[in-house]
Amino acid sequence: MSSVRIAIVFLSFVALLGCNSSGDVFGHSRDEFLQLVVEGEVQLRDLELNDESLHSALASLGSGDAYYLSYLLAREGLEDAAMVALRYEADQGDEPYRLQAVRRLSGLLRQDSDWSSLRELLKEFQTVYPRDPELYLAYGEALYRLERDRELRDFIDTVKNRTPGIFEDTGSTVASETALWEAVIALRAENPRAPGLVRRLFLDFPAGRVHSRVYLYLIARPQLLAEFSSEEFSLFAAKFHQTERRPEQAWQSYTQALGAMRNQQAAGGPAAGASHTLFFTPATVADIGATLAAAGRLTNGASYLAELAQELDDPERSVAYAWRGRLLRASGNIPAALDSYAAALALEPEDEAIRLLLLSTALQADPRRALGVVQEQASKVRNVGRLSELLSAGLVRFVADSDWDTIWNIYSTLESGALLGAGAESVRAQYAFVLAVALLRENFRPAGQPTGDRSVVARELLEHAHSLSRGYYGLLSGAILHPERFLSSAARLSASGGSALSGGAAGAWDDYTQGFLRFGLVEEAYRALLQDPGGLRHETLVQVSEALKEQGLYLESIRAATRLRFQPDYAPHMRGEQRAFPHLFWDEVNEAVARYELDIDVFYALLREESHFAPAIVSHAGAIGLSQLMPATAADVAARLRLQDPDLNDPSTNLAIGAHYLSGLIDRFPTIMHALLAYNAGQGRVRSWMNARPFASDFYFHEAVPFLETRDYIRKILVSAVHYGELYHARPASETIEVIFPEIKELAELLQTR
Repeated sequence: MSSVRIAIVFLSFVALLGCNSSGDVFGHSRDEFLQLVVEGEVQLRDLELNDESLHSALASLGSGDAYYLSYLLAREGLEDAAMVALRYEADQGDEPYRLQAVRRLSGLLRQDSDWSSLRELLKEFQTVYPRDPELYLAYGEALYRLERDRELRDFIDTVKNRTPGIFEDTGSTVASETALWEAVIALRAENPRAPGLVRRLFLDFPAGRVHSRVYLYLIARPQLLAEFSSEEFSLFAAKFHQTERRPEQAWQSYTQALGAMRNQQAAGGPAAGASHTLFFTPATVADIGATLAAAGRLTNGASYLAELAQELDDPERSVAYAWRGRLLRASGNIPAALDSYAAALALEPEDEAIRLLLLSTALQADPRRALGVVQEQASKVRNVGRLSELLSAGLVRFVADSDWDTIWNIYSTLESGALLGAGAESVRAQYAFVLAVALLRENFRPAGQPTGDRSVVARELLEHAHSLSRGYYGLLSGAILHPERFLSSAARLSASGGSALSGGAAGAWDDYTQGFLRFGLVEEAYRALLQDPGGLRHETLVQVSEALKEQGLYLESIRAATRLRFQPDYAPHMRGEQRAFPHLFWDEVNEAVARYELDIDVFYALLREESHFAPAIVSHAGAIGLSQLMPATAADVAARLRLQDPDLNDPSTNLAIGAHYLSGLIDRFPTIMHALLAYNAGQGRVRSWMNARPFASDFYFHEAVPFLETRDYIRKILVSAVHYGELYHARPASETIEVIFPEIKELAELLQTR
């Protein structure tokens, strides 16, 4: 839409406001009209949509209707009318529709590079929404593109005065874009402050697109280069090459800049001090480290950063040591990497990123040192979720080495208060479960535990794991503790139907999301769900999931329902559980599992985790369809089934091939768990893991798998299989778990008899 057209639409809109008082919408009542449109009985493109008729119709609609109608208009190619509807909502609507209309208008104008119209729109609304970063960036970009530099300068100053601290985070887009605008404004005005602003942009901000834009701006105007020294311009070039992913060229430019700086220092020239100050900011030191890593200069780079650190003060020295640690770790020198991280953390003891790097590296080190770092640092970590991930990954090596003492000592540290709160439960349950299995399987007695029956300690650990986790480790622990009667919450729901969906009263975002559903805009409702700023009601999440399922968007439907299941106040409910674990393609699945004698709940779980039941999905690796078959594997199986040119997007064909392939793996491996590992990671890898060393327990084997994706694959399939069995077949969880891990029955007997 042209600027002139938008101006005319906006002016005519203002003139026509309030002209309709009859409530008539193209000859229908509001409710009738919306129903006809949503059901497709009325095609918007067939209506006489002039300015007068459209504004008359909009004035008769309810709160938010114009906003949703804009999507339907755009879908039918009526972009001008969609813009009018959005402008109506922006001027007359209630929240949250008003803000969302302004954002959508802004995005459409930005997409069309219609900077003049964008400026006119946001000149009004940026004062209404002064703290909205999306609108701030849009308005600033419009002024920048239009070279309305004084207006942009005044706008930036106003925001700085109104919102102190908004530009302090140098990693934010708001801060870096603002720095770019300020630098270019000054350059265009030939302001004496311009060189300093350009230097600040390159010094204080991590290498990014803003540097490429300013660098290209400078080289297109050679007269501006005289304001900068050769070493400065080499630095600019280095960040440009780094942003463009040319690490060798970036390192050459950094080397040139640093060499010129040191020559200045050696000569005692007038710019020596300034040059030294120029390079050594935290952002620039980090960029040098990142460039060395990207260029693969690990050992030499680590030596260089060690020397550089001696020239630096804090916090730049800490950054140099941290990046040296990264390079040493990548080169395999774990002890030296730990020393470097420790030096960095000693200089910046509150730096969370360095502490997590130290912990993740320590978990690859000598067990005694690993334990020491965990005991010293774990309680200081604020990001509990990330620490849990690191500790879970660290367990791989300890289990592979049968190092039960280290596992026990780390577990004791965690239970002493080093790792508490939301996000910590799963890894604590994991450690407790692994130790319980070791107590039942091995000649292992934890240090400090009294002599006697180890099964007492094992039972305590299993009960603790069961209380901490309702997921994988909670299910396994429950199946050992209560082998005959263990049911998870899903089984009780299959009998009772569950309680009413909870989640509190409907809020503004519930109304906003459900509005999309009323207008048949199901995919848009899903996007609104993903943008939820404060917790949607459970009923809203289920409604979106059900609507997605009805449209065949099974992947999105499952994700919406899964989002519900992770709400902190969610009480399992039949509708929510069945949307998260749907029984799709029943006839095709039933035929496949009957033909190849597969466990139907395990096969359903495999399909859910592989494809989320999206028949045409293709993975990044090239796997296709419901069973996620690689073309070569599918071709081999199809040849054996005498299928010519199989269509892997066809559910029946894909499921037949996938079921045959899984059946063959089950025949070739000792348990279904091993077969599932092979389905995910490949037969060759699983055989190499099996040949590497024998394990006394299949649970050890699974925990020692070196790939996180494959370890999680088994966990997800087991949890899903349990839910399918309980929801649809009233099958005890312990029975389903035994299909995947036959050992679970023996562990339950050991617990009872020891």
